[in-house]
Amino acid sequence: MIIVFVTYGKFEVNATLKRATGMAHPLIREGYRVILLLQDDPVNRLRVAHECPDAETIWHQHFKSAFEERKAKQVAVNRLKPDIIWICGPGMRNWVTRPTQGCILLSDYSERYANLGEGSFIRRIWEYVFEWIYPVAFDGHVCASRYLQSFFRRKLKFYGKSIPPLYLPYAYTSNSGRAVEPAHLEFPVLEKGKKVFLYLGSFWENYGFWDMLEAFRQLRDIRDDFVFLMLGKGPELEPGREWIEHHGLSESISIVGFVPDAKLDSYLRAADAFLCPLRETLQDLARCPSKLFLYIPFRKPIITCRIGEAAELLGSGAAYYQPRNIPDMVERLVEVCEGRSTVESTANPDLHSWDQRAKIFTNWLKAYFFND
Repeated sequence: MIIVFVTYGKFEVNATLKRATGMAHPLIREGYRVILLLQDDPVNRLRVAHECPDAETIWHQHFKSAFEERKAKQVAVNRLKPDIIWICGPGMRNWVTRPTQGCILLSDYSERYANLGEGSFIRRIWEYVFEWIYPVAFDGHVCASRYLQSFFRRKLKFYGKSIPPLYLPYAYTSNSGRAVEPAHLEFPVLEKGKKVFLYLGSFWENYGFWDMLEAFRQLRDIRDDFVFLMLGKGPELEPGREWIEHHGLSESISIVGFVPDAKLDSYLRAADAFLCPLRETLQDLARCPSKLFLYIPFRKPIITCRIGEAAELLGSGAAYYQPRNIPDMVERLVEVCEGRSTVESTANPDLHSWDQRAKIFTNWLKAYFFND
């Protein structure tokens, strides 16, 4: 049985691509022939080589025109004639149609696009309309959060559809917790015995980027026994570096930037606590922060908010603070610095591996699509 993952963009900015590479190897072991349609990019190639080198990959260029990119992908799936097409985030660049009548068309949802508050008013209306089209355009729906599962369950019920949406959050790659030779982290004060805080993710204002910087600025006013490492990419990267320099915090805060998967373990092992800031917004309620699944194998304090998938995954095993409450976040940071934070992640990594996600997915397929 052939399954094709149709993706777009680059891994460091598109979480849905992680689903494709994470699921590829477990599905191959289950007997599927897995083919990835990926944009040809050095980071994408490193990801595939690191996580699923046994998967077949069709590389395509980045097209300026969404129409041209979709056309190229349609040609590829028409030639492959797969049994299943998994669209990683429906959009104009990767929304292909089924090449044969028996092909199953699945769509993957990672957030509520119509409520991101981005783009023009017309675009937001467009996304809202498409949310009503998705239930009838696809045969199956894979949802990264409980919120999205409930949202699409209501839409499917409205149309009289009987196949329930699949709740399938992100997961961790099984080699995330392996023993590795520590790499030089290029931050000398790590050698001075200070507490190490780490954030891994996108640098966006609505992802709490400036909340974290302000919290650590306030922490630096009262103590200097910590360092904060920020790993990732996003539009706030250079403004953030300028802000750190302006406030004289370069010895306490370092925006490392994007770190390849092969080097992540060294940073994660060096950390004493992890951060995943959230806000009481529909976006944070609906999305599934993939960083949480990289954090949990290390069983260290995770400083976050009791919202959405963070609460679903971590339960009572997290150091929660009130959303947007900077002094409350600072108090959680102080607890780590003073060794008073006893709340460590209790989530069982074995239940949140891509191997387990693949089993859940294949059971869903057998129950609703191949039950004969």
